[in-house]
Amino acid sequence: MNLLSNAIKFSSRTDRVGAVWLHAAQAGEDAERVWLELSVRDNGIGIAAAAQGRIFRAFEQADTDTAARFGGTGLGLAISKELATLMGGELRVVSELGRGSTFTLRVPLARVAQPAEVATQPPPAPRGRAPLAASKPVHAVADDAVVSTTREEQLRQGRLLLVAEDNATNRETLRLQLGQLGYAMDFAENGALALESWRRTPGYGALLTDLQMPVMGGYELAAAIRREEKASGRRRLPILAVSANYGGGELERARTAEIDDHLNKPLRLATLEAGLARWVPAANAKPHADSEAAMPAAPVDLSLLAEAVQDDQRALANLVQLFRKESKAVAQKLAAAVSARELPDVHQFAHQLKGMAAQLGASALHECCTALEASDADGAKPEFDQRLAQLTAELKLVDAYLESHPTGRPPTNG
Repeated sequence: MNLLSNAIKFSSRTDRVGAVWLHAAQAGEDAERVWLELSVRDNGIGIAAAAQGRIFRAFEQADTDTAARFGGTGLGLAISKELATLMGGELRVVSELGRGSTFTLRVPLARVAQPAEVATQPPPAPRGRAPLAASKPVHAVADDAVVSTTREEQLRQGRLLLVAEDNATNRETLRLQLGQLGYAMDFAENGALALESWRRTPGYGALLTDLQMPVMGGYELAAAIRREEKASGRRRLPILAVSANYGGGELERARTAEIDDHLNKPLRLATLEAGLARWVPAANAKPHADSEAAMPAAPVDLSLLAEAVQDDQRALANLVQLFRKESKAVAQKLAAAVSARELPDVHQFAHQLKGMAAQLGASALHECCTALEASDADGAKPEFDQRLAQLTAELKLVDAYLESHPTGRPPTNG
């Protein structure tokens, strides 16, 4: 999805009609594995040879002009390459400036022994993990159950979800949570891209949207969808706000935009499941108990992320490392905005960091971000800098803890 999204984005703003090709092929096999190659080719702006090595590094883009024209955080390809490597595969690129790019993902899939007749279900998954099978896609649902499904099937059933979220950590967490609940989903990095997806794809079961995003926020997205629904007579789409900042004037704004429901961050699996059940045909998934344990003395509580990855310690550690990288970059932008007294930027970056802190269970950091985000008329006073200093100190505490506890647990000897 990341490669296809990039291909569409970078081939849609040129002087010729953009085109994207997806090619899938078996690329080899042995007694235990089947190698799959997925190639995404476009006729877009291409990548200079000198830049091709760095585009897979976090927060790096081909050049400053590309970043200015197309936006993005420079994290998508870095995350994709990391995931490919963790699966025992690789992600590579062949590109020519001005003539397009081809990204190829090559991964090994486990062989699945099946009888001669067509199997109606994939073989049982290892406990807590869906199998990598060459037969059909599956989503992890519960400890020992899987749901066999495809995007097209869920679209027909009215259960395909559209998710608008600009934060990479939050997107990955939602992807894991929704996968466990048996839902297929399409992602958009801002409201404008989500609106285009909705226009192209009638039949989404619901929209889950963050409220504050670049280009177009959640309120504007919801209002635009409602206007077009009324003008065209199209079926009303359930819209669920997913936000860490909801209350007071936000409630009135939500009513004006005709948002149907709100799910508060940090978003636990049971809360997400219950919220979707109110608006979307039920997925064939087991209910998940919601553990509301008290916050420990540590500066973070990773139980939410651990739940999202079904306590897969390696996946949890990868999400933690993603947070550490992304939070430092956002904090630097926030400090620069505070120094320049650019209140809109202060609010944007404080809100972004607040959402990340909520997903991580970093309650004190979340409070610091909330205080700084609320800064307005007092922006020129000494308290403004004090709030930033408190936030910076708390972030350092969180980062130091995560460095020695990458899965939220004390390291063990041996």
